[in-house]
Amino acid sequence: MWALTRDIIINLISDVLSIFIALPFILFILAIFLRKARRAKLIKFFNLEKRNPSIKVFISRHTTRTQIPKIQEHGSDDINLPSEVRKLLILQEGESNEQTETYPISKPFSAVSAVEMIEFFRIKASFERPLILDWLPRELKEALSFNHSAVTGVKVNLEVCPGEDEYQKLLQAGTLIFIGGSRSNLGTYYYLYGKEAGKARPRRLDKEKEVIELIRDSGTYAGDETHNLAIIQRFNDPDQQRNIFYLAGTGVQGTASAVAYLRLNWEELYSTYSTRDFCIILECARRSDDSLSKYLALNLRNQDWRVIAEIH
Repeated sequence: MWALTRDIIINLISDVLSIFIALPFILFILAIFLRKARRAKLIKFFNLEKRNPSIKVFISRHTTRTQIPKIQEHGSDDINLPSEVRKLLILQEGESNEQTETYPISKPFSAVSAVEMIEFFRIKASFERPLILDWLPRELKEALSFNHSAVTGVKVNLEVCPGEDEYQKLLQAGTLIFIGGSRSNLGTYYYLYGKEAGKARPRRLDKEKEVIELIRDSGTYAGDETHNLAIIQRFNDPDQQRNIFYLAGTGVQGTASAVAYLRLNWEELYSTYSTRDFCIILECARRSDDSLSKYLALNLRNQDWRVIAEIH
């Protein structure tokens, strides 16, 4: 009896050990399969080359000036203020009385939107590394990512829109994503207003900055004091071997929502539209806080907007 029980226990332990030994290999094969399937969808949806799939993302170029930092208080004569604050206020009062020649206005320089950069890196991380890899051992993740060229992920490359006199740099083949509206992104402006390569576009003037208009049909959509609008659209230009995606909004939160929508819903868009053109307009709440630290902790979800139009 004891011999039979012992054999059963030994066989059970042997089977369990075999499973544990085989489990990493099974997970490895599963990860390869899932990664290849996801990669194939990305390539088809974005119309990429199979051997070296890559997407080029253009974020907006802004022009700004350096502003001298200042402390804001009512006056230096307030005895309740700390001594260092009163000292800074006295210094600022003296500076404001100086001639412009002594403290010249700084020259303008180019800058990028922090929110656009944050959303770019989120979409880059999502497209380049599937979540299935997160629970694999580090050695397997390294092997899958670097030693198997057949399943190398799609590369998402960052570009800042060129200056006004270098717009020809936008005239390139491949898959291009423009983040930002026609008031800030030269590529969005060039293709939606020059080539009219799309179905809808944000208007450019200050008095109309909350408005999205249809390009070939009459009709507009407008945001308000509490809501931004966002556009997610694709335009295929087979003659130029160019595929353009626009992720733009009537405000900062609108643009961020457009990028997040594509990141979260590209597989659903692929199922619905395959490689056909599409244009989706969202409505989302405006940002009520400009704090970047709070924005970094915020991860936009589908509950943060609603689809108000799908233009075919």
